[in-house]
Amino acid sequence: WHHAGSEPGPVAPITEVRRTIEFAIKSVPRRKLIIGVPLYGYNWSVPYKPGTVASAISNQNAIKTAMRYQSSIQYSKEYKSPFFRYKDQAGQTHEVWFEDVRSMSEKMVLVRKFGLQAIGAWQLTLGFTPGPWLLRKFFTIRKV
Repeated sequence: WHHAGSEPGPVAPITEVRRTIEFAIKSVPRRKLIIGVPLYGYNWSVPYKPGTVASAISNQNAIKTAMRYQSSIQYSKEYKSPFFRYKDQAGQTHEVWFEDVRSMSEKMVLVRKFGLQAIGAWQLTLGFTPGPWLLRKFFTIRKV
């Protein structure tokens, strides 16, 4: 919902993911639906100026950036998404929204709750290591 060319905000807020699922299941059988989740976030310069483009950031690099600038990671209870702000060496303020284990698990709960086919992830090259324990918590893992 927020992207490189938009104002800062969550890429996949749980409120909108839920609304999309509720809309889709009116027309498509649940077992044919796969929700896509982002394995990345964006790093915006703020205040936001229309026409500016945020840089994509991996979830791991978002956490490293927060640590580097000693910025505490907040968690939006409304959107179920982590974010933080920091000032870089030049004094420019940034706002970063990304995904973490908490936000991903909220999306997995929706897959189970609505009986959807699966969850798919986008941008594997940026990396996200939720660990097998997260997957086992919500799904039965079978070797094929």
